[in-house]
Amino acid sequence: MALKATIYKATVNVADLDRNQFLDASLTLARHPSETQERMMLRLLAWLKYADERLQFTRGLCADDEPEAWLRNDHLGIDLWIELGLPG
Repeated sequence: MALKATIYKATVNVADLDRNQFLDASLTLARHPSETQERMMLRLLAWLKYADERLQFTRGLCADDEPEAWLRNDHLGIDLWIELGLPG
């Protein structure tokens, strides 16, 4: 039987004065069985660094053609692609 992803929830408050970005967000992260907690935290930190209402976590490790997170514009183009590589 295959192992299932572990779901983590985080509530974050972002105040980025340089970008004039202020957000209160509730995030849901799915940790793949082969992913370490450290790598999952790197995904969360990457989201916090580039915080935006449209920045979304993707299927990540489950999809070869998707990053860990991306920011898509209104025309479905990709404005930001965040990739961490394979888990160690």
